[in-house]
Formats: sequence, C-alpha cells, structure tokens
Amino acid sequence: MSAASFMRQRFIRLGPVYLVGIGLGFVTLVYAVAIGLWPAALLLPNMALMAVGLPALPFLPPYSPVLYPANYAAWSLLFELIANFVFALVVLKSRSMVGVLLAIGAIGLIVVATTQGALSAGFSWQTLPIALARVTFSFFAGVVTYNVWSRYRPPFAIPMLVQVAAMLAVFVIPAQGGARIAVDLGAVMIVFPALIFFGANDAPR
Repeated sequence: MSAASFMRQRFIRLGPVYLVGIGLGFVTLVYAVAIGLWPAALLLPNMALMAVGLPALPFLPPYSPVLYPANYAAWSLLFELIANFVFALVVLKSRSMVGVLLAIGAIGLIVVATTQGALSAGFSWQTLPIALARVTFSFFAGVVTYNVWSRYRPPFAIPMLVQVAAMLAVFVIPAQGGARIAVDLGAVMIVFPALIFFGANDAPR
C-alpha cells in the first residue's frame, strides 16, 4: 500500500467520528458565546479550522487554550493522524524503523513524565510537545505489540472483566510526586500494552 492510499484509509476511518464530535461541540460553543464566555468574533474562524481537522487559533485563556475547544478529545485524533503519516512514510518503507521510533517515543515519554510530574497533558497549545511524545510511544508500541502478538500468540487470554478491573485499579491509585510519575509510566509502558497483548486472545464467542 502506498503512503497516499494508507492515509486515505485513515481519513475514511477517523473522519466521520471526528466531524460528528465537532458538530456536537459547535452547539456548546454557540452557548458559550451566548452567555459571554467566548467572543462571537472567534466562533466562525475557529469552527472553520476545526471543520477541516485543524486546531483552533491559539488564543489565551479563557477563550481557546485547548487545541479543539469544540471537542477536547479531538487532539488525540490529530496526533494519531500525524503518527499514521510517519508510519506511512517511514515504516512502510523500512520496518526496522519501528524500533527506532519506539525508542524515541519512550525517551520522550520519560522526559515528559519526569519534567511535568505526570502524563495527563497534551490537549492544549502550551503542552503541544507532550502530545508528540505521548503519541510517538503509544502508536509505535501498538505496532510492536501487534507484530509480536501475531507471531507469538500467548497460550491464554485475560478475560474482559479482569482487563477492566486492572484499568480501573491503575486509574484510582492516589499517587503524587515521584509515585505519580512511576504509576503513569508503568501504566503506559507496561500495564496497558500487556492488557492489549493478552486481552486480544479473548475473542467474542
């Protein structure tokens, strides 16, 4: 598959969901304008940008500190497309680059966690570099996890209820400071890939 064909498939898969989310979020921005939380002059230009997948203009709070004020979670789709674009240009031509990109992402993730104290950022203009580190590791960790799973499938599966319980346990750990850094890195780099790797065998029957 060519890079152009690969990216076309990504847009077809992610585009409809993105547009529905932005459309629903538009209603909330209209309401924000109506009650004075947003200036009317920012509404149309920012919605035009978000309608074509671009982030809103980087105005200071309280107007638009986040990348996608119509749908905060849309920032992750933007960076997923960026990771897919790198995958199409680099990895589809040289599979050995997966390990290099994963290592770069891991280093970036460690730097972000130790300097920021956590990994819960990336959705605003101020934390843009954090988003790049998060998506680089997570995306290529997913590629590696799938490649290993497809060749060496584990002899057992983690039942869905156990997966859910493990995720909830990670989310509710009341850690602070250095413990928060360790929990976040451990979850992203070890627990979640392991849940995906072993949980993928728990196919519906």
